[in-house]
Amino acid sequence: MHIQFNRTAIKKLFSEIPVHPFFLAAYPIVSLLAFNIKEIYMRDAFKSILIALLSTAIVLGGLRMLKYC
Repeated sequence: MHIQFNRTAIKKLFSEIPVHPFFLAAYPIVSLLAFNIKEIYMRDAFKSILIALLSTAIVLGGLRMLKYC
């Protein structure tokens, strides 16, 4: 099965989704990992980054829903 993607639709989707909140959510965790690389396991940082990114996505989705209501 071959799926055709419309390039303009994909570009529009990525232009509407702000990326900076995800970077801002991940930055404190990545900086703490970089500073304490010998004391922290990578899997613990990965869990924290995943939680931060998922919570950011939920908040942005909720705000977008409020905008269109």
